[in-house]
Amino acid sequence: MAEVYARSGRYEDALAAFTQSIALDSSAENRGALIGMAEALQVLDRSDEARVRYRDAIRMEPGDLTVRKRLINHFLYNDELDSAIAAIHELLQIDPDDPERLRLGMIWYGTSDTVRAESLFTAVEKAEGGYLPTFYLGRIAEDRRDFETAKSYYYRVIAESDTIPDGWLHLGSVLLEQDSVTAAVDVLTRALGKCPIRKRFGTSSEPRSRDGNRTTRRSPGSAAPTRSIRMTPVSSSRSPRPWNAPAVSPNRR
Repeated sequence: MAEVYARSGRYEDALAAFTQSIALDSSAENRGALIGMAEALQVLDRSDEARVRYRDAIRMEPGDLTVRKRLINHFLYNDELDSAIAAIHELLQIDPDDPERLRLGMIWYGTSDTVRAESLFTAVEKAEGGYLPTFYLGRIAEDRRDFETAKSYYYRVIAESDTIPDGWLHLGSVLLEQDSVTAAVDVLTRALGKCPIRKRFGTSSEPRSRDGNRTTRRSPGSAAPTRSIRMTPVSSSRSPRPWNAPAVSPNRR
């Protein structure tokens, strides 16, 4: 019944039902009730209590990476980056190859810790390839105005997946920086034929206030904000909070 309440947005009722479930069965087998309780508390803006419940669930089953990832999402939802980084490191001690390490790189990039971001993405790209680390290496090169290097990464990004607009958009941006207007127009025209415009182009549709903060509440039981690595239009600078998304696993080679 608690899950029914949660799905219908009745979070106070869901919280009461999960609390009752825990009172009846506080064993590790019922830790799902703790997780549900934490998610309801998050939506009700009771973040301190929510993280306690997530920690309780982790103590019951330290190897459950799914719960650890929900705690990471919780910290990112509240812009507690230091706590999120610490939680990611804890997870990576259990599984060093978990895709969450990519989100660690996204946090470092988004907070201008470029050295560590580049080191991580370079290691992952060299070992496994994949869209996301290659894209961020292109962003880092573009930020440095090393446009030739950036272009090489973006061409590889497009070869990896030509239906996601970011590679196309940033390649077009670099070409414009190099005054290659005809080539930029050609790239962006090709992008229009590959990418669904309304769903893909532009920034996240999640409402934000002038300072960039969310203006609506969202259930933390769902994925973190769906910004993925679709960051900003070509004309924009470094995107705020690109880490607010599930880390994408690179294609393993």
